[in-house]
Amino acid sequence: MNKKVIVIGNGRIGSNYVYSMALQGIADEIGIIDLDKEKVQGDALDLNEATFYSEATKVYAADYSDCSDADLILIVSDTSRYSNSALFKFGSSNVLELTKTLKKVINSRFNGIFLVAADPVNVLTYETMRITGFPRGKVIGLGSVVDTSRLKNKLAKLVGIDDPRKINIYMLGDQGSEEFAAYNAAFIGNSSFLNWCDEHLIDGHTFLDAESYVKQKSQIIMRKKHSIVYGVSSALTLISNAILNDHNTVMSVSTCLEGEYGFGNVCLATPAVIGSNGINNIVELPLSNLESEKMQRAVKMVKGNILEELMSSSSSYF
Repeated sequence: MNKKVIVIGNGRIGSNYVYSMALQGIADEIGIIDLDKEKVQGDALDLNEATFYSEATKVYAADYSDCSDADLILIVSDTSRYSNSALFKFGSSNVLELTKTLKKVINSRFNGIFLVAADPVNVLTYETMRITGFPRGKVIGLGSVVDTSRLKNKLAKLVGIDDPRKINIYMLGDQGSEEFAAYNAAFIGNSSFLNWCDEHLIDGHTFLDAESYVKQKSQIIMRKKHSIVYGVSSALTLISNAILNDHNTVMSVSTCLEGEYGFGNVCLATPAVIGSNGINNIVELPLSNLESEKMQRAVKMVKGNILEELMSSSSSYF
């Protein structure tokens, strides 16, 4: 079966995502939509040459009518502070642009899966569900996939584990101050992470150092190069691969809670099983009392941001 992806937003992340997807042959065709049509056409020509030596993926400049038979639509912002052409901007609310974009997509009779990677991701994931009426399984936000990998890498170095993949832990909540690591449900191999650290005399401040590092890393990258590209585009490729090839992989993505952790009507990062139907189910982790308080603060923050964005944007829905 033909696997078709439409990318809305051809900034640095969008173009790197298309390159990664095409080079690995994950999709058969990838259409790109952006305000800068000349750049899209140039990227399409360039990328089609790049894939000559790998998998045959057709890359082309698309319009909204091409969304009708797509399996997956990625809505992605440009994290560069200096971009003037991208549909979705770094550090912007993006709610009004999302509303206009989704109306065009829905008019095409698209019935696939949305993948949202625009700021603020939890708010825009929620709004994508609200505006389109799609079930939560078919609307996925980037969530904490990147920060989870950052945490695993940092913890592996701090506790002396050679392979970060042996640490099973997830970042949850809302990106930034209200994001947290679920240590209570973490494992190293088959051993509880906390018990393993106790046995190996690993100080608890190590966890705080790792969590603080993860929260600051995006800011560090932005200060040094003014954009974030490779980690995000790789994470989006990983999610897309799980969807298009039905991998049923567990990742900490942004999804709408419907009673999980005692909350509803809000999108937050939490582990979920990702496959060809989108989100198959939520993996609700057993949180400690402190982690439950952090989740509650994240819910309060995101719900407040949703209300604030709606009031400031005066969005009209259809």
